[in-house]
Amino acid sequence: MSSPVTDNPATDVMSTNAFTFGGSWIQLTGADAADEAYHGPDGFSFTYEQEYFLHSPDEENGIIEQHLIGEKMQVLLTLETRRLSTWQWAGPFTYAAVQDEWRALPGDEFAKKIARQGVANFLGGEVAVLDDDYRQVPGDGSTMGEIGFRGNAVMKGYYREPEITEKAFAGGWFRSGDLGVLHDDGYIELRDRAKDIIISGGENISSIEVENTLASHPDIEEAAIVSMPNERWGEVPAAFVSPKAGKSLTEREVIDFCRERLAHYKCPQQVIFEPLPRTSTGKVQKYSLRERM
Repeated sequence: MSSPVTDNPATDVMSTNAFTFGGSWIQLTGADAADEAYHGPDGFSFTYEQEYFLHSPDEENGIIEQHLIGEKMQVLLTLETRRLSTWQWAGPFTYAAVQDEWRALPGDEFAKKIARQGVANFLGGEVAVLDDDYRQVPGDGSTMGEIGFRGNAVMKGYYREPEITEKAFAGGWFRSGDLGVLHDDGYIELRDRAKDIIISGGENISSIEVENTLASHPDIEEAAIVSMPNERWGEVPAAFVSPKAGKSLTEREVIDFCRERLAHYKCPQQVIFEPLPRTSTGKVQKYSLRERM
């Protein structure tokens, strides 16, 4: 195992799988990780910053890659032709446990399955998608609720902040501020941060859903969706888009691309082309973008 080892569960848990069967495990940082993917290890452990170095799927080498936009920065990568496995983690509580029947799915469907945040880690406790009355939402893959946690891995409260603690643990669950859905197989999928959801004419719009749609455009490098005030609907989506090098787009092209794939009310009403501002940890500064609208 190479150094340095950073905050990654694979270094103390998942690497055991490779070692048990006489395999190798490699922990890498930086852009070199993309090159090392072809050298045939049995397992890879990626640090968060590598999400930026692994953008492009490579069908010839069997790479299936899902680029997530939002708070959580993780790489999803499987090399089917080399039988290289990786795991999707969402902190200490949930784990996208791979089911055997998923492996027979087409590559894009398999990637969508393992991109979900999954089920509760058996050591963590309980996780649920809760409605406003602290009840589990139906497992229909569309009804959104707030992700809640409880168990021995959850803190007792905020230090000397009883009022904040009481609010955070309302209903007996720690309310995460993440919004998601529950699928019929019991797996959770994040859809947005509560603070980033756009309410337009009474309809909830997931900024991540629109961002992922824009990210699928071949000429778009990255995109962020924020709310924009609107006299009629209260607020509507606005898009900040960074085209790929050497590519150019018009506002109309971007909007039409969305309208072909999403309900029209979810599509941006305005498109601004510029690089996205980020924090020192790489997160998009959405508050900065909102202030511009």
